This record gives sequence, structure tokens and C-alpha cells, in this order.
Amino acid sequence: MKCASYNFDLLKATERRSSSPIRLRILMPIVAILACIGMVAWWGVLFAQTMMIEGDAKEVEASLDAKKKDHSDVLAVQAKLREQNLEANQLALYTYGVRHVGSAFAALAAEIPQGVQITQIKIPPPPEQDLIIDPKTRKPTLWGPTNNTERQVVVLSGRTVHETRITSLGNVLSEPAFSCLLVPSTQKDIDFGTDESAEYDGRKLVKFTQQYDMPGRRFGK
Repeated sequence: MKCASYNFDLLKATERRSSSPIRLRILMPIVAILACIGMVAWWGVLFAQTMMIEGDAKEVEASLDAKKKDHSDVLAVQAKLREQNLEANQLALYTYGVRHVGSAFAALAAEIPQGVQITQIKIPPPPEQDLIIDPKTRKPTLWGPTNNTERQVVVLSGRTVHETRITSLGNVLSEPAFSCLLVPSTQKDIDFGTDESAEYDGRKLVKFTQQYDMPGRRFGK
């Protein structure tokens, strides 16, 4: 006859213990503390990297600002250099428009016919030319055009003992020595009048005014 086998569990649920040598109630706080330490360390590394990146960004920004200023200075110097080169080129072109009339005046003093006296030689200013308009500012530029031909006149005033002597003066002015001063073929009508301030052989002198075109000059090659 077999005997019955009985197994009695006399432990309560609260009295049961894990077979693991590390109890769960001890492990959980340790894991939580380690997790907090890891998160703090991660945030510390992230903060340090952020500060480093921010510092590098500030250095790059400062470097860019300095380079922008240097770039602006370079552009300003280049603009000034272009303007000065333009002025120098303009002045060089103006040298082509210089009138050399000293030799003509010297020759005129020696060639004036007898009975004729030149009292005044006048060269009025030329008419104003159209100025170059800056398309940006819509205002005239400092320097005018250099490819226009400038027209001027020369006015001779004087007195003579007789009107016929002016013909001799016209012949003298037609000589090549005076080509730099006037164009003989452009003589305008001569204005005659009586000079009340002087006499010759008991007669009043005749005063006259005659006008010629000067050779056109161009400020450029």
C-alpha cells in the first residue's frame, strides 16, 4: 500500500525572496541614479559643445564683419582710383585742345599794314556744350564730353585812316602764319564807325570791328 505524497507551501507571497543575489529593490535605485548621472553627463557634454560652437560662430561672425569692412575699403579705393584715372585721362585729352596763338599774335604785331591800328583782340567764351548726364544720379558729371568740336570766334577791333586799308589787313590775316588764330574765309561783315577820340591829317579816324571763326578744336585725339 502506497503512502500519499504531500507538499505544503507554508510561505506567504510577501515572504518569498528572489534567487538572485541582487535584490530588485536595491537594483532599481542604483539604475535610476546611474541613469540620472548619465543624463547629466550627456547634457554637460552637449552644453560644452554648444558653447564651443557658439564661440566659433562669434569668431566667424567677427571675422566676416572685419572682412566686409576691408572689402568695402578696397571697393572705395578702387572707385577712387577709377575716378582719378578718368580725371587724368580727361586732362590728357584736353591737352589736344590747347590753342597755340602766341606766334600768331607776335606775327600780327609785325605785319599790320600802315594806317591800321588794332586796339582790341577779343575771343569770347565758346557756347556751352551738352554735358554728360550720369544715368544713376541724373545729374551732369564733373567732366564734359571730349569728342565734340568746340567753335569759337575772334573779334578784331581797331581804327584806320580809311576803310580801304582794311582790305590790306584782310590780306595779311589770310597768310598761313595766322591759320592757328582764324579762318580767313569766315570773315563776317565789317562794322565801321567814326572814332571821335582821334584824328589824322585833320580827319576823324574810322573805327572798325571784324569777326572771324577760329579753327575748331576737339578735346581728344
